[in-house]
Amino acid sequence: MRRIAVVTIGVVVLYAARVCAHGNPVQEEASTAMSTGTSVDWAVRVIPLPQEMTITGGLATTAVRIHVVPPAESPPPVVTALEIIRSFALGGEDSPCRIRLALSSDGDARLPDGLAARFSALPNSDQAYAILSRETDGGAEIVLAANAPLGLLYAARTLQRLISPPSEVAPDTPLALPLGEIVDWPDIAERGQWGGNAASDFAWMAQRKLNVVELHAGAGCDENGQPTIHFDRAKITEGEGLGVKVVPILSHLEQLTRGGLKGWEDCYGTPSEERAKRSDFYPVLCMSKPRTWDLIAQWLKGIAAVPGVRDIMVWLSEEATPCFCEECAGKDPYALEVAAIVAGFRQAQEQVNPDARLRILTTQGSYSVNDKILEAAPRDVGVSYYDGGRTYDSSHHPMIYPLLEEFARSGRWLGVYPQVTNAWRTVFPWTGPQFVHARMDEFATKGLSNVICYAVPSNRFHEFNVTAAAEWSWNHNGRSPREFARAYACAVGVANIEAFADWADKIGPVGWDIAGSRLFLNLIYNPALAVGRDVPLDHRFESGPEVLSEEQIQRDLAQAREALAIARRLDLPDAVDETEITIASVKLLRSLYRLSHLPADAQAVSSDEIRAAADALDTLDQCAAVTSSRLRRWGERVCARSGGSMPDRLLDTLHVAPRAAAVTRGIIGAQLGIAAPPFAFGYWELGQWSAEDFADGPQQTLTFDATPYITQPGEYVVCFDFIDSAYGTDVKSVVVVAVEGDTRRRVLPGRDPTGRVSMWERWLDVSVPVPEVLPGCRYVVEIAAVGLPADAPLDRRTCAGKVGVRRNPPEDGLYELFFTD
Repeated sequence: MRRIAVVTIGVVVLYAARVCAHGNPVQEEASTAMSTGTSVDWAVRVIPLPQEMTITGGLATTAVRIHVVPPAESPPPVVTALEIIRSFALGGEDSPCRIRLALSSDGDARLPDGLAARFSALPNSDQAYAILSRETDGGAEIVLAANAPLGLLYAARTLQRLISPPSEVAPDTPLALPLGEIVDWPDIAERGQWGGNAASDFAWMAQRKLNVVELHAGAGCDENGQPTIHFDRAKITEGEGLGVKVVPILSHLEQLTRGGLKGWEDCYGTPSEERAKRSDFYPVLCMSKPRTWDLIAQWLKGIAAVPGVRDIMVWLSEEATPCFCEECAGKDPYALEVAAIVAGFRQAQEQVNPDARLRILTTQGSYSVNDKILEAAPRDVGVSYYDGGRTYDSSHHPMIYPLLEEFARSGRWLGVYPQVTNAWRTVFPWTGPQFVHARMDEFATKGLSNVICYAVPSNRFHEFNVTAAAEWSWNHNGRSPREFARAYACAVGVANIEAFADWADKIGPVGWDIAGSRLFLNLIYNPALAVGRDVPLDHRFESGPEVLSEEQIQRDLAQAREALAIARRLDLPDAVDETEITIASVKLLRSLYRLSHLPADAQAVSSDEIRAAADALDTLDQCAAVTSSRLRRWGERVCARSGGSMPDRLLDTLHVAPRAAAVTRGIIGAQLGIAAPPFAFGYWELGQWSAEDFADGPQQTLTFDATPYITQPGEYVVCFDFIDSAYGTDVKSVVVVAVEGDTRRRVLPGRDPTGRVSMWERWLDVSVPVPEVLPGCRYVVEIAAVGLPADAPLDRRTCAGKVGVRRNPPEDGLYELFFTD
């Protein structure tokens, strides 16, 4: 065996880019180092970066010369740790290289002097571990030591990344063993996710030392009125083996009545007159009724009875939905909710699970009374900060405000639910190490115990940012954003890791500006943003967007163009598309700014302003074409890699810029007499539907003639818009039919999933490709829809919307100057 000299500087992880054709790039690096005698950057292999790491050398060996010695006991995390090590340690007991696992509680652990005491003094010591390795006569000894089984699992994962074995290991596979010492622990105790695909992504998360997933407990009532919990116990078992704690969620209390609660109707409260008339009306719970407290207690006891449950999360009502009965009048609804939750939980502790712990989630509805919630929560109850406008936020502002800082400083358990994406409602590529580092550094510095990230619709669309969250929630002082990007590139096999780091260094801050502006989030709720249409916004919009100055926009464009040149040299399709989308987004934002500042009176608009408006409208169309086409092909690549289908939120994101361009040109172009160029997005209204269309029942086929507008082959989009009414409409299918006389010559189906339009989902677009226009045919849009319920009350028998068609211009390469101009 030959000794390898080593330097310990670096970083690493995974990007859905082009991977080296010859397999594991880190293993190739080690093999090259062994043959040439050059140094190996050990730290660059490990994510998250250990807190303390001193590697003084390496030992070249083969898999058959390595043997693992298990500890005295093997609970599930240790079983997994042994599986990890045995995947590359193929030798027997007489092998010269030994990897020994030891818990500090083992009687014969024989840990180095002082290590057990050091473990007990470390933060989050139940997850702390050490890797101690030294050369012996003819071999090596590596000790993986920890206070608890989870620490041993983390030690095994770190060692695996240091050694970086190939996916297929044979007895003669060459490996390099690190020699030196690592002592490691996390800065934040709980690091995890809820939502997205977290429920099915335990293994991926566990590889990054993310250790918590919060899952809905499925609270309801059966047909006999018995309170029920539907929770998959197998998820807890799966998590135990991977080192992932599963925390059941009792969902937002005001939303638990949506499907009805048979046998508990007497718990329903008295709604406000305004709420009772809403199209999405459902009852609220009266928190002054003893039976409501009993219902909550039974749900909590049901959750606590699930084997393996240690913690229970309860979400306060997302909207402030007070009951207006005499008992509730004048009382704060959130104070009543907290009292009911704590009382029900105490029953669960006393009668079912004395080891259970409770955590309560704030909401945007509770924001104004969060101080009272913190005061009311007993010291053994944790509080997590969520606010749909303030934690689902990717601005540059700090998230943990003074009230919460003081709460955490006092030693109380505080968690947070941040998004680590562009927006909770959109799906948008963003390689943002600067943003993620700022967030996790804040949470660690301010003493939070828990971070539950939100990444929709799945981690596959946001692997860089989620991995970065794992990195800095473990070790917030370890690496710079650029170093992390360099490491990420190394792990996924990007040929030029320095260039990738340069690209991430440049594109990340520009993407952060776009995220902070809430551009696509606001457009989804109001595509006519530039022309001041008054469209009701989601109740979560409490915080305003960040406004970019013209100077900042110019700086961002210059920096993004530099990033594009790097991405193209790297020949990474995901990076190229992300950069082009980012450039188009900055230009889109600038065009909307300019159009929104036109005088409201068309007669007051000067000729110079009209020319500027025409330019802005043209740019808007170009931006829409770029963002739409690149988002679709980026999404299709991600789905092809992961085996999924295009998610609804991604489709909304790619449709929103064309919709905004068409709506804005339709209004401003008509007002100012600006003619549309050939590349413009055209939109034409086909007609409307109303309650009368569902007079014979809620399931109907709606038809609209689109012949005047489908005149050439291309991409057409059937557009649905909600008109304020008591009920929304479900769109089940959309087809365009070429009809000749009474003959249906061709049926062209929509290629996007259908959905719903309502007060919360105010529009829906469905693409329908038309490969050719058949002469002599009429083109009819047929829509299978479910609308007004047959049993709708007489005073709420309204259900309305409109249908239009949009033509998307062809993608013909006309936009190259767009990226450089």
